[in-house]
Amino acid sequence: MRLLASPSTHENEKAIIELVGKTITLSDDAAVQFENIFQRRQNNRQPNMAEIDAKKDQLKKQLEFYFSDSNYPRDKFMRAHASKNDEGYIPVKVFLLFNKIKELSATEADLVAAAKESALLAVSENNENVRRLQPLPTQDTSNERSVFVNGLTPEATVDTLNGALAKYGKVLSLRHAKPPKSQAVKEEQKTEETATEKAKTEFVLGSHGSFIEFETEDQAKAFLSAEDRPQINGKDLTDVKSKVAFIQGSKDQRKSLKGGNKNKADDHTEEPNKKKPKQDAEPQEFIWTPNVLTTVTNVPTGTARFDLKTLLTEKLGHVSFVDYDAEKTEGTIRWPSAEGCAAAVEKAKTDETFKLGDNRLTVELITGEKEVEYWNKVKNAMESKKSGSRGGRGGRGGRGGRGGRGKRGRN
Repeated sequence: MRLLASPSTHENEKAIIELVGKTITLSDDAAVQFENIFQRRQNNRQPNMAEIDAKKDQLKKQLEFYFSDSNYPRDKFMRAHASKNDEGYIPVKVFLLFNKIKELSATEADLVAAAKESALLAVSENNENVRRLQPLPTQDTSNERSVFVNGLTPEATVDTLNGALAKYGKVLSLRHAKPPKSQAVKEEQKTEETATEKAKTEFVLGSHGSFIEFETEDQAKAFLSAEDRPQINGKDLTDVKSKVAFIQGSKDQRKSLKGGNKNKADDHTEEPNKKKPKQDAEPQEFIWTPNVLTTVTNVPTGTARFDLKTLLTEKLGHVSFVDYDAEKTEGTIRWPSAEGCAAAVEKAKTDETFKLGDNRLTVELITGEKEVEYWNKVKNAMESKKSGSRGGRGGRGGRGGRGGRGKRGRN
């Protein structure tokens, strides 16, 4: 057989096809041409019905999630589009913006076909819009049906969890907790897509904990009360608690660190329409939690604080705060609870992969005078910050003061 110079010519393809089933010996150049032609034909082949049905099923599940009680009530982007239509329809083309839909290389026709297969969705007569059939529930119980866990890796999905946690119930959604960000960063990251579809983030998914939402509250309780929970992708789930408890714990922790809210004393003896003089709030007692501090040592100089916190969270569990300077080789770590702190110390002793570069890190509990000294430093910093924020509006150069926006005197 003689192969022509170009591997893309019709003659070459015809010659090779005629030799299918025969044993032949090709030169190196001919073998390369054969491989190119074979690969091109594989890439251009039409998908079979099984692949088409699988894709349609994936799209149906994704659309149902977008409109589900778990996502739709809090998805401002979708609700904004639905509000433009009297019947709550959303244009099908809107969903082409979502990353999950992009990953499936879906077209509008694909989405319409998938939506028509769903018993939960309705498609408009012109096949251009889709909406949910049932009205939204009057009460949101998602927090009561959700649990907080540490230990999930970025590879974990709803399907993964439904396979591993089937004995407890059905998992509706998985959301990874995010670290707090400044308003400026939030503004920069605004995009026209649902909040659950963020593809690019500044942190490792799951490194700040994750929320698993079950179908019912009883299923969530069954998971919380279980003693022997399965591993997910080879990792144990730690710091397991209800989402309600997680939210309350976060509020209590913020309140404790801030020293409590300022209380304004009621004074009913003031004359009407007379401004009350500003009074300093009574000093609040500073309350700190014992046995939640550790040192972390042997950190490579120049390590970013974010990288250190990410490693600690992945290897040892949820971290409340990392007090660390990149120019130093050690820092102080604040853990959410004494139990979590103790568990982190034990894990650090046995996990040989607890490293940054070639440096094996060590974690030790802080107790006694060093513990008191650290919390006093935190207390003093908070008090200094409070005193530094006083004397705002009304002082010289401020609003109402000299040089400010006060009333001009009569000339």
